[in-house]
Amino acid sequence: MKKLILSFAVAGIITVSTVKAQYLSAFNNLTAYQSTGNTDVESLKKAQQAIDVAIADERSSIQGKTWYYRGLIYQLVYENKELSATNSDALIKASESYQKAFNVGDTKFKQTKESYENLITCSVQLYNRGIDQYQNKQYKEALLHFKEVANIKGFLSKQGVQNNVDDNNSLFNAALAALKLDDNANAKEILSKLIDNNYDSPAIYTTLSNIYLNENNDAKAKEALEKGTLRYPENVDIVISQLNLYLKEGKANEVLDKMIKASELDSKNASLLLAIGVTYYELKDVVKAEEYYNKAIEKNPNYFEAYNNLGQIYLEKANAYIEKMNDPKITDVKYKEFEKEREKHLKTSLPYLEKAAEIKPNSKEIFLVLKEVYAKLGDYEKSKQMKLKFESIK
Repeated sequence: MKKLILSFAVAGIITVSTVKAQYLSAFNNLTAYQSTGNTDVESLKKAQQAIDVAIADERSSIQGKTWYYRGLIYQLVYENKELSATNSDALIKASESYQKAFNVGDTKFKQTKESYENLITCSVQLYNRGIDQYQNKQYKEALLHFKEVANIKGFLSKQGVQNNVDDNNSLFNAALAALKLDDNANAKEILSKLIDNNYDSPAIYTTLSNIYLNENNDAKAKEALEKGTLRYPENVDIVISQLNLYLKEGKANEVLDKMIKASELDSKNASLLLAIGVTYYELKDVVKAEEYYNKAIEKNPNYFEAYNNLGQIYLEKANAYIEKMNDPKITDVKYKEFEKEREKHLKTSLPYLEKAAEIKPNSKEIFLVLKEVYAKLGDYEKSKQMKLKFESIK
């Protein structure tokens, strides 16, 4: 029995010594790496391996200095091109380690100033790394790096440390990365936080609203836009987003005045003029709709939607006469009168539809419409050409 107890005691002594040896190995190899001007990669590799062993032991992991050196080692791993390639999360580990050094409750921990300074440097590195990952379409990794910048900001603020860490720009980029991943839960959380932080960007309100609209949560979408309107009462994008929402609810009048005022402030915005035209059209004021579609074309002579919408207005006028012509009680005189009016509106629609087709030659829909218009006007050769163009577009 005594021998058995002794065996356990010896095993314990060996384990403690092993852990201490790993910590010392990490420290010594780190020192060796730095003494060579950060060129001895093998020493840094050994330091990384040793600190991971040391940190895995519960007796070593309650010491702030162990976490501090782990943060320092992983930050150097990131800065080394050779090791960084196989340690994509090195900066995340470095940031978490520096913070952990304070959170283990080690009253003997001394490297507080160094940890704060390294964390601030780490935040810049995380942001730049996130930008590179986003540009390379590594959205999952970018999301983690951008969010970690915000974690550093929050940690330093709780510690009462003055810092210039820009968490808002990082959070906005994190939201964009989340959207690329179709991670709406993350995107909503981040955008809501940006709104609470008074981040200066109208896009956070329209983006959040669009997410809720895609989830069929109109109430939340409206709430986001209302907050945006309070912050940016004259922003065109927010006004247009509100328009789309009100149109969906059949309440176009409630936003029309705002759009007209916005168009006066941003007189070059063709999209806003088109939106006003669409609103008037929804309100059955075709004259005003035409007026604003034409205004949109004045600002943007190659505005497909404006030309197409004008063409559709005249097609609908022509269709109204077709319905009258189909009345079985109509007289021959009236039939010819209506036929003449129908032809007039069809011909009026043509220049707008043709211009739309010129602007967007790959639009199957516009050539299908032109095929029908030419056929109704008796120009079967043109109708055939439009049919061939329609069929040639894949």
